[in-house]
Amino acid sequence: MLYRHDSVLEAAAVGVDDDMYGQEVVACVALRDGYECTADELKQLCEDAVGRYKSPKVIYFFDELPKGPSGKILRLKLPALIQSRTSPSAAG
Repeated sequence: MLYRHDSVLEAAAVGVDDDMYGQEVVACVALRDGYECTADELKQLCEDAVGRYKSPKVIYFFDELPKGPSGKILRLKLPALIQSRTSPSAAG
């Protein structure tokens, strides 16, 4: 869903540990150069398409997402990247 927004260059959703629910869905997004959007815009896009309960609760913005030699996003590295952040760009 996130790729439907013109500003999104790359995106990936992952589960992160949550004390209340066990895991929560969060999204990691890199924007195209010269484009802007807010976490609220992206969250609303997802909620409209797939429903609130399936949408990311938090969206983190990065300059780029980690990729392997083939260019594929390395989702297994995203939870550590998220933990390195002190606070998300938008809380749910």
